[in-house]
Amino acid sequence: MIDSVRVHNVATYLNPVEFKPKKLNFIYGSNGSGKTTISKLLGNQLVSDDCLIKKNSDRGVSVLCYNKKFVEENFQQSENLKGIFKRGFSL
Repeated sequence: MIDSVRVHNVATYLNPVEFKPKKLNFIYGSNGSGKTTISKLLGNQLVSDDCLIKKNSDRGVSVLCYNKKFVEENFQQSENLKGIFKRGFSL
């Protein structure tokens, strides 16, 4: 499991930021706030001497990131699929 993540001197993180993730984490925020930077760091797509992931064991850590790269690799447009629509109203 990951004990802490430290991000510094990359993208929007000019000052050091450190957080302690839980077993399951949702990272959300406005555009340009650094969500993609964190997902790239956790997914080993970003290497920086100023960023650090501390683990509490030498075992591998499974990180699943639902980001732009994941969508591009797993979904595609299809001309043959019809849209699914639901009509109705809410109370």
